[in-house]
Amino acid sequence: MPIYTLKRGIKSMAIRREYIGSGKKFIRYSPEEMADARQTDMLDFLSRKEGFTFIKVGSVYQCKERDSLIVQGDRQRWYWNSQELKGLNCIDWLMKIDGMDLREAFETIIDLSGNIKTEFVKAPEIKDEPKEFHLPPKSETYRNAAAYLTKTRMIDSHIVSYCIKNSYIYQDQYKNVVFVGFDDKNEAKFAESKVTNTFYKRKPKNVSGSQKEYSFNLTYLTPESNKDTVYVFEAPVDLLSHATMYVISEKKRAERLGQKPDYDVWKKQNRLSLSGTSDVALQSYLQRYPEIKNIVLCLDNDEAGRNGIAKINEKYADRYNITVHIPKLGKDYNETLVSYLTVAEKATEQRTVDNSEEVAVTNTTQRSR
Repeated sequence: MPIYTLKRGIKSMAIRREYIGSGKKFIRYSPEEMADARQTDMLDFLSRKEGFTFIKVGSVYQCKERDSLIVQGDRQRWYWNSQELKGLNCIDWLMKIDGMDLREAFETIIDLSGNIKTEFVKAPEIKDEPKEFHLPPKSETYRNAAAYLTKTRMIDSHIVSYCIKNSYIYQDQYKNVVFVGFDDKNEAKFAESKVTNTFYKRKPKNVSGSQKEYSFNLTYLTPESNKDTVYVFEAPVDLLSHATMYVISEKKRAERLGQKPDYDVWKKQNRLSLSGTSDVALQSYLQRYPEIKNIVLCLDNDEAGRNGIAKINEKYADRYNITVHIPKLGKDYNETLVSYLTVAEKATEQRTVDNSEEVAVTNTTQRSR
């Protein structure tokens, strides 16, 4: 039975390993032994077992003897294209390639003779090297980005204009809209791009090298800004949709009182996009703005959003006042905004039709007299 040499040489606990059940002998393995077995270095494993050698090709390892056999950069996951097989570790290899059951696979990796040792080589931990951050090249126009945000996403044009003018938003050379996050020195450290062509369903992505600690946010934009509260969202579009709702409310108020609306009303609230549900951006934000005492969670109304809310609440509730504002008319705040404005637009159109019919009836009555 082959034994794969260990770098660590960790001895397992002295436990009774064999027992009899249904007339068969079985072997007990501790959870730690099974976890270690699954972390066996596939390059070492396949070299010893199959005599394979590998060469580094980009971020993966390719087998010289079987060129369709690839081991991933973590030196555990593998796939064999010609055989249409793949796995997460050496245990999967023994079961899928050699036809072993789970017990036989573990016996092959773990030495069962004498003092019990888990002496196979563990795959090294892969640390991501820091990537240099560069904003995507700007386009000479903002036409696609502005149209996407104001027409498709129905975000208020005053908000979009402000963000473009102040470099929070721009359009890249591929017609994507780019949302930018800045550090305390007003240097761009984060960017998230989103396609403006609605035909493509690609999710927003963070630009390589982005520091999520400086995720897209609009904070302290005016002297009247609320100093102690931040509204937290999963995505920039939801953040801007929430700001738009403030403008809509202000328009209604001004119309009711016969006043001119204050289109800067949305600037009085601080807003942060997490670029997902992780609290990395929130933790950094709270450190940079220690005046914040209240966190309003406006994450998506789905399982991921609810889980994110629960984790943030558990982590920060002892230091901050946390409230939750769930989107009412959709999964997120943009769906809520679009639904609301669509219904309002239809109602306005219907009122226009009703008024036109009323005028037509009145005119007909007058002519008949």
